[in-house]
Amino acid sequence: MPVKAPVAVIASDWTGAYIGVHVGYGWGTSNTSVTPGNSWIGDPDWPNVNAASTNSLKPNGPFGGAQIGYNQQFKNFLLGIEADFSYFGMKKSANSGTIACLPNPDCAGGTFSVYTETKGNWVSTIRPRLGWVNGNTLLYVTGGLAIADVGYSQSINFFSTVLDDLPHTPDGGGANAGSVSKTQVGWALGVGGEYRLDQNWSLKAEYLHIDLGSQGFNSTYVEPPPFGRTFSVSHTQELTLDTVRLGLNRHF
Repeated sequence: MPVKAPVAVIASDWTGAYIGVHVGYGWGTSNTSVTPGNSWIGDPDWPNVNAASTNSLKPNGPFGGAQIGYNQQFKNFLLGIEADFSYFGMKKSANSGTIACLPNPDCAGGTFSVYTETKGNWVSTIRPRLGWVNGNTLLYVTGGLAIADVGYSQSINFFSTVLDDLPHTPDGGGANAGSVSKTQVGWALGVGGEYRLDQNWSLKAEYLHIDLGSQGFNSTYVEPPPFGRTFSVSHTQELTLDTVRLGLNRHF
């Protein structure tokens, strides 16, 4: 009797745990803003200081990391959960250069400059996945919690020894300056696809948009005697990231 050739077995059962590694590239937008306090309020030079201190920086860079997860397949549908950790090298800075104070009878030489920097150190996400399985191919949407270590610093440097508009400074100048570096909590949302090479291994590609909310700090400068005015600034950064990654998973 004729014998049929054996049917090729495809790795269509995605149920189970997996671990893997990934590499990718990320780009972001850091919108920085400042709010005046005390003697900066109403200062004729504040509009120029505000314009130089308000930035939209674009940090970018490669990253790499690892992921772990679990899938449960229901016919062609899949429910899963994944946690990942990525180390970033994203960093961007802006320097306004030296800017003169407003031309008016009280201003004849005061200057200021602003330096702003943002960076991302690492990011981790914990996300459910909802997918559609077609044999060896999995397409999914995902979204959940994002946690990241990000930094933000800004320095508004000024020099004015005889003027009243800019803060009065000693010969070395003065500054509203500070920094913050802490763990931010936000959210992530994205889409991806995965292809089973065999029962044990799969390749994945994924895009995530990550919103990390805002963080900031306050800075204060007090003029030396006999002036003694206080100039305070509230510095704020809002950071979002977009990432694409390729990964390799080992299934169990």
